[in-house]
Amino acid sequence: MMVVRYLAARVAKLVGNFLKVLCYPPHFLFPTVRFSLPHRSRPILAINSAHRIPKIIWQTNYTDRVTLAVYLNYLFNRCLSPTYAYRFMDPRERAEFIKKHCSADVLEAYSKLLIGAAQADLWRILVLRQFGGVYLDIDAHPVWPLGFIIKPDDVAEVTGPVVLDAALNRLDVPTAYYKCTCYQGSFTNEFFQYVDHPQGKWNKVQLTMPVVRGQTKAGPAFVDAGRRRSHETRARPEFRI
Repeated sequence: MMVVRYLAARVAKLVGNFLKVLCYPPHFLFPTVRFSLPHRSRPILAINSAHRIPKIIWQTNYTDRVTLAVYLNYLFNRCLSPTYAYRFMDPRERAEFIKKHCSADVLEAYSKLLIGAAQADLWRILVLRQFGGVYLDIDAHPVWPLGFIIKPDDVAEVTGPVVLDAALNRLDVPTAYYKCTCYQGSFTNEFFQYVDHPQGKWNKVQLTMPVVRGQTKAGPAFVDAGRRRSHETRARPEFRI
């Protein structure tokens, strides 16, 4: 079964890259055309089954108006996991969620984050803790139906922040190999994802401004220091929010 899933993953990646190339001509012919991501969508197939992990896909982005490539990525996710509901939050909704469901300290910490990607990193932990489900980056897609990847009480491997990875390893949470679980950037890329973002991708923004309000001024030295801290975290994990 693992071999079948790996081959399916390679096919999904190939299809995604092929469709991504096909998205360039219509984009340059109609550069202002955008597609709307739904903020709430029911499962395509309503199948009752007992799962400790709610069957919800969570995503966020700086806008719900996206290019064709990003929208195809969304459609692929919906078709591949028809028994999952879909939830999307933009920056305003993320802030409203935290005000409603989190403590004042968490809200204060969130309000100090100046870069959208950093805000999303914190938000996704909070929304999963509150409602449960599966978080996918806006350019990510599973390579096998989530209903088969995620068992009633298992957790798939996390490829996000180093601290979260270390926490899962420490707690000995059962995981699944990412190449048989989820890929990023098959259907879309930096151009299609950030074409409407005035500041560009988050890793470019952090070169010109700090991630946290009141932090040392951004720049090469700032970024290098951040990388050093990241490597230190891998060696000696610290868990902070």
